[in-house]
Amino acid sequence: MGDVNPEWTGVQQLLAVGFSAGYAAIALWLIIRFVNRREHWARWSLITWIVMPVSYVASFGPACWVVGGDESFDSKLSELYTPIGFLSWKSPAMKAFFSAYGRWGCPSEAQVMCPAAEDFYVQIAP
Repeated sequence: MGDVNPEWTGVQQLLAVGFSAGYAAIALWLIIRFVNRREHWARWSLITWIVMPVSYVASFGPACWVVGGDESFDSKLSELYTPIGFLSWKSPAMKAFFSAYGRWGCPSEAQVMCPAAEDFYVQIAP
């Protein structure tokens, strides 16, 4: 098996694999708990466990549309999406996906920058 991302350091790769494995393990535990014991708390926890990251990624586009092109908009909103900026910085496929999604509702002349690290921004919409 190759590296998760060849540009990442060993610590970043270890964290990415660790968090992914941990996330999958908790999801699997919740699925088994719900199926075997029919516990309602496990069902709602599983639904939340799946819906939260999906809504985080889904909210990126509308956030770009709100901020896009408004130079006077000074908010901490962009800092909320630092993980998406980091993924866009490190992965060309993720940058292409998030750029297309971020530009979809923005004016054509809007420039949307997403923080990827401290004092480093990735241009999402041109």
